[in-house]
Amino acid sequence: MTLVQQISWCQNYSIEDILSAPYNTNLVGSEHGDKIAWVSEVKGERHIFVAQSPQFIPEELYSTEKDDGQILSNLQFDHGGNLLYFVKGSSPNRQGEVANPASLVDYPSQILYSIDLKSKQLDDLGNHSAYVISPDDQYLLLPKGKSLMRMNVATEVVEPLIKMRGSFSKPAYSPDSSSIVFSSQRGDHSFVGLYKIGDERIQWLSPSVDKDLFPQWSPDGNKVAFIRMPGDRRGDLDDITSGSPFSIMVHDINENKADVIWTSPADDGGFAQYYPSEPFRWAGSGRILFYSEHEGWMKIYAINPDGTKKWEQRSFFKQPIFVSPAIGANGIIYTAAKKTVYALDP
Repeated sequence: MTLVQQISWCQNYSIEDILSAPYNTNLVGSEHGDKIAWVSEVKGERHIFVAQSPQFIPEELYSTEKDDGQILSNLQFDHGGNLLYFVKGSSPNRQGEVANPASLVDYPSQILYSIDLKSKQLDDLGNHSAYVISPDDQYLLLPKGKSLMRMNVATEVVEPLIKMRGSFSKPAYSPDSSSIVFSSQRGDHSFVGLYKIGDERIQWLSPSVDKDLFPQWSPDGNKVAFIRMPGDRRGDLDDITSGSPFSIMVHDINENKADVIWTSPADDGGFAQYYPSEPFRWAGSGRILFYSEHEGWMKIYAINPDGTKKWEQRSFFKQPIFVSPAIGANGIIYTAAKKTVYALDP
C-alpha cells in the first residue's frame, strides 16, 4: 500500500464516524440465560436493546429519542424473564436534585420503569431508584432512607413494611419470598436484620459494635452470610491509605447462632469490599464467593459455608474488574485487567 493510499483511507474515516460509534453499557442476563439486555448510547440518545435465544438478534425496547441528558441504569429481568426493569435519571445530590444537563424546563426526576417483553408496554412505577425483585416476581422491595416499602407488581400499590433508625442497605428476599434480610446503616456501625413478613419485630443477627454488611441468603434459605468489619471509633476519619481486617460470618437461622468462617490475615479489607458491584455472593453451587487483597492483588475466593476447602482464584487471574453470575448461578464470569473474559466454576 502506498503512502497516498494510506492517506486516502484515513481521510475516509471521519471524526463524525468516531463520535457516532455506539457506547454500550449495563449488560444484564436473564435468570435462565435465554435473554440479554443492555443500554446503547448514540450521539447522546440512549436506547435499551434486548436479544433472545437462539439467534440473539438485537431488538430495541426503549429510546429517549433525543439527547435529554438522562442516564438509563439498573437494568434487571424479573425471574420469569417476562419483564425488564430499569431506572431513568441520575441519583439525587445532597439537595435531592437529579442532574439536568439539558436544562429542561420540565425538571426531570429519577423514575423506575418496567417493560413487558411480549406486549412492549412501558409502565411508570414512580420515583424509585433501588429495587429488589421477589423470587416469585410478585413484589418489589423499595428502600428509601429509614423506610422499606413494598410494591405489588400487579396493582402497583406501594405499602410500608419497616421503618427504623439508620438507613436500609442491600435488602434481599429469602428464596421462598417469606423473609427479608438487610443491613441497617447506623453511621459508625451497622447491623444485619432479618424480618419475617407479617411479624411485629425485626430479628438482629449477632449484633455488635462492628459494621455488618452485604447479607446473602443461602440457597436453601436456612442461613445468612455477611461481611463483618470493625466499627468506627468516635472522631475517626476515613483513611483511604490503609485497610482494616474483615471476617466472613455465617448465621444459622434455626439455631440463632453465627460463626466466623474466615478472617483476613491482616488489615486487608477496604477497597475490595466497596469497589466491586457485588463484593460478596452466596453462589448456587453452595459456596460463598468474596473479594480480598490479602495476597497483594484483588482476587476472587470461594469457601464452603463451614469454612473448609477455601478455593482461590489462580494467580494469573489478577485484578478482576466485573463479575456476573453464569447461567444457573453455579459459576462466575469476570473480566480482568487485560480485558479478557474468564469463566470459572468454583
